[in-house]
Amino acid sequence: FALNNLLPGRPGEIARAFALGQREGLPKTAGLATVIIERVADGLTLIAVLAFISLGFELPGWGRQVEGISLGIFAVALAGLLFLLLRERLATRILDRLLHLVPARLGQRLAKMFASFILGLHSLRSPRDVLTIALLSLGAWLSEAAHYFFILTAFGRLNDFTTRALAASFTMVVVNLSISIPAAPGGVGPFEYAGVLALSAFSLARENALPAVLVAHGVQFILITALGIFFIAHAGLRLSQAVEQVEGERVADSG
Repeated sequence: FALNNLLPGRPGEIARAFALGQREGLPKTAGLATVIIERVADGLTLIAVLAFISLGFELPGWGRQVEGISLGIFAVALAGLLFLLLRERLATRILDRLLHLVPARLGQRLAKMFASFILGLHSLRSPRDVLTIALLSLGAWLSEAAHYFFILTAFGRLNDFTTRALAASFTMVVVNLSISIPAAPGGVGPFEYAGVLALSAFSLARENALPAVLVAHGVQFILITALGIFFIAHAGLRLSQAVEQVEGERVADSG
């Protein structure tokens, strides 16, 4: 997350797979599978929170559109993961047929990567692990919603407790869905636009919403980046290691 704040294109997702592989001795594709599972779980949790909000607050037209589009995207992603997991043999046979169309060396490498990716999905076979993933995702997002709630409280916005709680949760959902698309480092721009747009649904004017959104973004940016840099240094990780590994594999493939 710190790297996503500092560099464009959300490279932290790939870096995390490298770091996990280095720390736990896992193939990078298995580490990448855990990142994808987390992203899908987070997306579905955000949509569940949005559905809960709609019980106590009538979503604006664009809010319902966001809910529908997001639900479609994450439902398709979840269906794809479940297909790979539950119909692993069929997925492997389909991949084998496709790999006949590429050079043998590349085909062998892709087959190995696919097997590692499937291995990373095996946590979804355990109902206990799935429940744990869901509860942890919900806990993380509720904590972030509380962050927005306290920011709105500090700025004296939306005096009614229930309305403020709904606004904080709605802002959290809209902001995170907006910055999930690779953009400027740290989501600068989309974060502010989405935050102000979300709060406008609760009749907060731009001049009243923007200061709270800027502070919320600043707190998150500073805290996450500082912690990320600390843990990167503490773990002895270097980005150059990932670059060197990629280059080494590229040379091996070309050889």
